[in-house]
Amino acid sequence: MISLFPFLPFSRLSFAFFLPPPPPPPPPPPPFPVFLVCYPQAATPIIIIIIIITIIIIIIAVITTTSTTTTIINIFTF
Repeated sequence: MISLFPFLPFSRLSFAFFLPPPPPPPPPPPPFPVFLVCYPQAATPIIIIIIIITIIIIIIAVITTTSTTTTIINIFTF
């Protein structure tokens, strides 16, 4: 019986040349504004948080302006 042992390393080397190249590394994540454009489903909670913060700032601004307006009116009435 003929032994196939001498041909095994050669066959492994020949198969190595026919293997497909390894896949390229994944690209780095995009910067923040491009991230919002590329992944709109991920941008939804960010937009909601921005809207909530804006509403809170508007409420605080209205409260502070009305309180300062009333104090100015009170100063001029007395």
